[in-house]
Amino acid sequence: MAMPAMIYQVAVNAPVWQLLDYQSEQTLQPGQAVSVELGQRRANGVIIKSIPRSEFKKLKHIAQVYDLPPMPADMVWLLQWCWAYYHHAPGEVAATALPPAMDASAPEPEQWFGLKTEFKASEALDALLETTKRAPKQQELLQVLASVAHSETQLNECLSNWRQPLKRLVEKGWIENVAPPAAPPSRVCPNNPQLRQEQAVAVSSITSRSHQFRSWLLEGVTGSGKTEVYLQAARRILANGRQVLLLVPEIGLTPQTLQRVRQRLGCEVGEYHSGMGDSARRETWRRVAMGELQVVVGTRSAVFLPFTQLGMTALDEEHDASYKQQDGFHYSARDVAIMRAHRLNIPVVLGSATPALESLANVQRKRYSRLELKERHGSETKWELVDVRGLGGAIFSPLAIQAMKDRLKAGEQVMVFLNRRGYAPVHMCGDCGWAANCLRCDSHLTLHMAKQRLICHHCGTEHKQPLVCPSCQHESLIQVGHGTERLEEELTQLFPDTPVHRVDRDRMRSRQAMSELRDKILTGDPCILVGTQMLAKGHDFPQLALVLVVDADQALYSSDFRAPERLGQLLVQVAGRAGRGEKPGKVLIQTRQPEHPILTTLMSGGYPALSKSLLEERRSAELPPYTVQAMVRADALKSDPPRQFLEQALSVLRERAKAKDLEIEIHGPFPAVMERRAGRWRWQLCLQTLQRADMKAFLSNVLPDIRELPQSKNVRWRVDVDPYEL
Repeated sequence: MAMPAMIYQVAVNAPVWQLLDYQSEQTLQPGQAVSVELGQRRANGVIIKSIPRSEFKKLKHIAQVYDLPPMPADMVWLLQWCWAYYHHAPGEVAATALPPAMDASAPEPEQWFGLKTEFKASEALDALLETTKRAPKQQELLQVLASVAHSETQLNECLSNWRQPLKRLVEKGWIENVAPPAAPPSRVCPNNPQLRQEQAVAVSSITSRSHQFRSWLLEGVTGSGKTEVYLQAARRILANGRQVLLLVPEIGLTPQTLQRVRQRLGCEVGEYHSGMGDSARRETWRRVAMGELQVVVGTRSAVFLPFTQLGMTALDEEHDASYKQQDGFHYSARDVAIMRAHRLNIPVVLGSATPALESLANVQRKRYSRLELKERHGSETKWELVDVRGLGGAIFSPLAIQAMKDRLKAGEQVMVFLNRRGYAPVHMCGDCGWAANCLRCDSHLTLHMAKQRLICHHCGTEHKQPLVCPSCQHESLIQVGHGTERLEEELTQLFPDTPVHRVDRDRMRSRQAMSELRDKILTGDPCILVGTQMLAKGHDFPQLALVLVVDADQALYSSDFRAPERLGQLLVQVAGRAGRGEKPGKVLIQTRQPEHPILTTLMSGGYPALSKSLLEERRSAELPPYTVQAMVRADALKSDPPRQFLEQALSVLRERAKAKDLEIEIHGPFPAVMERRAGRWRWQLCLQTLQRADMKAFLSNVLPDIRELPQSKNVRWRVDVDPYEL
């Protein structure tokens, strides 16, 4: 006798705003990953719950049940909280928590690729690079594989669309499959290092109430040992048979974090981030769900891993913008981690030397508990503003050049920071004024001299560097401004006998490249590091004694009210790289506005003084974190449709706010700061209110009507709750 079909509500990965009913003769659990028919196609989904009956008479059957462990009940609850709070389609939220390659029966071993031995000599390699001049993707791949073999995961990290060029190079007989390098033996630290008193207090506070929810803001100056607190707290959590998640803001920070965690905790540690191959991510997901991995180090998407015995989550650099997803499902990994910890009754640790103003406001409201690490490992670091008014086009002030000379002569290392890659941000004609602009974005093309290419840093468009002005045909092209590539050139000329290492996304194409450079720097030999914010976070170079910030003024002109906060955080993080060894450090900040209150406040009172001042400004201006914001964003291939859609939405929003007698401020519609990006015109509305519950209820009530607006079919639109960018 056939079993009666059960009815399940499924969150299907599609822009559908409700759960869909399907039936199956199998007894399935909430959290089970399935495949279902949706129209004429198959779509993945997650079972949310079973129901006794459906309002629909004819239901489709669940087409496939994936061979994956079901997500635990707290994850199913978390997904429902996410789509209700962020007002996003349930199935697209659920898809964020699913691994890639769900059909795979077993993970295939990752392939490694390398340059054939006969082509590794410099002359042979030069010949290959010359041959591929008209195939820039192949040439780029050859350069990446020239010195060391790379895995699929590593190629994903440093290159886009590399598989087809690789296939061509394999066919030519230049690239081959190679065996993966042998892993170095793991050296487990048998004992915990001795904690300073304030570190010991932090570890004890976090772990003494490990079965209670609490958000701990671990505020510690750079070099104060926050990571040691995470590790020793994790060790105690693991001793109770529970799992630990450590989140880092960027993929580039995972290798050194993984190495340190593996050495210290003496257990198998998994990693999870978008740079990994699909099968590797799926295997980590499966092993977490089976309880086989006790610790995972990952980026923001790892917050959705299906831990069954999660005992603690720690977010390093909790203030970092990378924790907020900016495309598709706009979630904050920090806030999702806190809600999950609340559901599980476990601690969550938010670590930073420069906490987000939202976190500091939550300390004021007694929603977070504060732990402070004021004692720094290393020597004192002094700051100095360098007035560069009157220098003309010179990049470095005489004072900065002399300071670099003195430090290098003393056998120390120097870091030069500029958060702008490439050679020059503007390439223009000195005669007629033509400038190289992106045809798809409201931005200039950046000159990359080594590639002889003009590249848009927003949409990725590339053009060959022109030799004459395309407008007047004169050979009077000039470069305005400077990026890290130009700094590298200038520093090499100034210090010809000193190694200059550039650290940006153009040069550091893989984790292995960064690891190799790190090993060179740790030898302690004098050198100059020049780079972007890749250098600002998490690196510990004991011989680094001088940090030079070339241009601190970029954020002082921003229209974004968060720009001062970000500038302060970035400067403090960069400055924190100096003086981490025995020798005192020095930070020089070049500026044309030495009297600016942001800079003078930082100089006199550091980040605590700046954050206090900025919080007072935000409170007076009624801006987050003292109010709640949401953006309704729309974009299209033409400028009129998004504006027209938002004008229609504005009428609905105002009418509904008036009917409900809610104090909701609505501003706009107005164009985004960069109105045209990647060929799409972008407009937005801003909603603001005092109470989070009011915003959530209002959006839940009004969004169904906005979805029915005639113009909604002509644009791509979404809601961004707690937006981080204008």
